[in-house]
Amino acid sequence: MEEKKNEHIFSYYKPLRNHLYKIKVDDGLFIVWAYIQHLQFNQGFPPEIEVIPEFAKADYIQKIRWSSPWELETLAKEVILNGHDSVGEKSLTRWNYFSGALNKLKALENEIGGQYTNTENILVEMFRIAHRQFPWQMNPNGTFIIRHYKIYGTAEMSKIIEETTGLNTKDLYTVGMVFIGAYLNRPAIKQPINVEVRNITTEKIDKFLSIFSISLTDLKHSLQSEHQLNSRYGYAYSSLRARPIIDMMYRGEPCYVCPLPTLLYWQITNGIYYSIYKHPLFDKSFGSSFQSYVGDVLIKATQDSEIQIYPEQQYKMGKDSKDSIDWIVSDGDSILFVECKTKRLIFTTKSEIEDTEAIQNELNKMSDFVVQCYKTIADYQNGHYPHFSYDSKLKLYPVIVTLEHWYVFGGKFLALLDQMIEQKMRALNLNLDLLKTSPYAICAVEDFEVVAQLIKIVGIRKFMEPKVSDSEKREWEFGPYINSEFKDQAKQVKSLFNDEYDALFAEFLAGRRRKS
Repeated sequence: MEEKKNEHIFSYYKPLRNHLYKIKVDDGLFIVWAYIQHLQFNQGFPPEIEVIPEFAKADYIQKIRWSSPWELETLAKEVILNGHDSVGEKSLTRWNYFSGALNKLKALENEIGGQYTNTENILVEMFRIAHRQFPWQMNPNGTFIIRHYKIYGTAEMSKIIEETTGLNTKDLYTVGMVFIGAYLNRPAIKQPINVEVRNITTEKIDKFLSIFSISLTDLKHSLQSEHQLNSRYGYAYSSLRARPIIDMMYRGEPCYVCPLPTLLYWQITNGIYYSIYKHPLFDKSFGSSFQSYVGDVLIKATQDSEIQIYPEQQYKMGKDSKDSIDWIVSDGDSILFVECKTKRLIFTTKSEIEDTEAIQNELNKMSDFVVQCYKTIADYQNGHYPHFSYDSKLKLYPVIVTLEHWYVFGGKFLALLDQMIEQKMRALNLNLDLLKTSPYAICAVEDFEVVAQLIKIVGIRKFMEPKVSDSEKREWEFGPYINSEFKDQAKQVKSLFNDEYDALFAEFLAGRRRKS
């Protein structure tokens, strides 16, 4: 049955393959780069690219229906797999040929979706779609960069990065931003590379390229081994993501080509995790660094207010030493119990639709985090916290702050998570009333940076209560919740660490504040 299904899917893949077989690889990657830069930064198209007026005049939502960033990423891989290195009789610079390629790609993905999606796994498919599409809808910005720089920039983390990559954190980010800055204006950098930025040496450039670049030949071989004409098409691991700079001939000259600069931006931020996570000191240092970053967010966001911030403290229960919640935030009326977790979803969770075991395993780990939070809340209520006395008048809201978005929305996933939490709390004899009196919330740190500023403006209870008590809003991510309930107040929100961003990249930003 599976073999017949694959044969059927191949009949939809073959027209795309044959279509791209007639183009040059460098020409195809140039087109991908131009469309990505237009969609993400509203850059104009080079004059040699034909664009119909209907596309040029359309708004962003209409444009991504024609040509979405996630489809362009898949198109880039197919261009590398099927295009020619030298001569091409057709060109994606022509609108009809470009749109023809995308239409064939859409037809393929629609057919795959029809073959593998059903009423039983539709929520899993939505989960996959969210993890594929949502990151592309958040354009690269300085806030994202400085967040990860601060997390990876502690002395302990920088040492781990240097021992693993040969570059310390500052050098990694400075060199990375030099490359990203160059690729914003053109898809290729000629070899050899000459960089006129102080403290950026040829040796550092070479070490950076050894991490993030790959030859076209090696990339093609890797993509061939990764290629899957099944439910994982468009979702499977990609060597192009791991190494987004391609060492290749581009328009007759040896160059380093980056058709999707956003992939490089992702790699030097959240992607560097995969280069260093096996270091023996990584887990402890990474967790501590993330916890400190969340504290920096809270302190910076609530400065010049009556809000009090209390860091983690150890306390004794008999002979045992225990750690309190990571951060307590109090405005005199209510409190946040903030627990910081760096746990990332494993890749199969984001890519697999036929086996839901991976998602269930990840939800099980999240339930452990929530139960851990309720265990320490019980200790707080029983008077064991040395630094914050129990006050029954204070409404308590536990929040699990994660490094990345989990996108655990929808009633089915939350119901399963709630069930796991309740079972574990029963086994530990924890008071189940806590689930009603102090309902938990899960918030990605990106959203928490906004949440922290909004609680300064409106107060903890006014902000949190509708989110956790309303059955519909409880299923929302914090971003949509804020846009729905606090849209006007959110206009006052700003990037918290612009000064540190400018200081880090002052060498080539020349003091210019980058909009984020």
